[in-house]
Amino acid sequence: MRNMILAVDVGNSNIVLGVYDDARTLAAHWRLSTLPPRTADELRVVLAGLFRDSHLETTQISTVVIGCVVPPLLSPLVRSVRALFNADVHVVGADSVPWLEIAIDNRHEIGADLIANAVSSQDYVQGCTCAVFDFGTALSTTLVDAKGRILGASIAPGLMKASLALSEGTAQLPQIELAAPPKPFGTNTVHAIQAGIVYGYASMVEGMIGRFSDHLGCEVKALATGGLADVVAPLVRTFEAVDPWLTLNGLRLIAERQPR
Repeated sequence: MRNMILAVDVGNSNIVLGVYDDARTLAAHWRLSTLPPRTADELRVVLAGLFRDSHLETTQISTVVIGCVVPPLLSPLVRSVRALFNADVHVVGADSVPWLEIAIDNRHEIGADLIANAVSSQDYVQGCTCAVFDFGTALSTTLVDAKGRILGASIAPGLMKASLALSEGTAQLPQIELAAPPKPFGTNTVHAIQAGIVYGYASMVEGMIGRFSDHLGCEVKALATGGLADVVAPLVRTFEAVDPWLTLNGLRLIAERQPR
């Protein structure tokens, strides 16, 4: 079976990889740390080991699609996949999706992850305006209209960055586990920080959805993805879906639309 797609989402904190089979089901997935930086040879060895441990053959991959927001990693990653796979390699960016309308000041400023999220969102809320909240190093939001056009984005520090800023920038506040406390206020320091960050971000998401709706004059449906989505999503009443693989799915969809 040589019709599998390897999707690679390179973020500032993690590299998320997924293999889609010919039924476009996610057959295997892995999460690596983005740091420390790796050479092309190191990446090739890591990828080969992941495939071997998952009982997959590199010859099964016909297409590799990469979304990368860490420019120094892109070149070694491309070299590593070209060395390991006899496959078409696509790097996602504004130029790779000429069919996607991106209504921002400079379409080349938008990240590959936001592009993939916008494309993937149409699998969930086709024909509806939606906002995709991606909980990673940053909390990035892609706003997509009912025709699938990217209207814009919002970017805020991610939950981990907010937590680290408190512990590193104050004398007495500790670093805490990112988890929802029993109630939206704390009776001890750890719960107080958790309440401020976790419940605070949940309220920010709900508030942004409301502001999007008010500005556009229509209902805005919301989706969640990213490594920290599960921390906040249970506290947000308006998410249509929470999918940790939403970005990978968008990369797959983009790869399938590339000319052969």
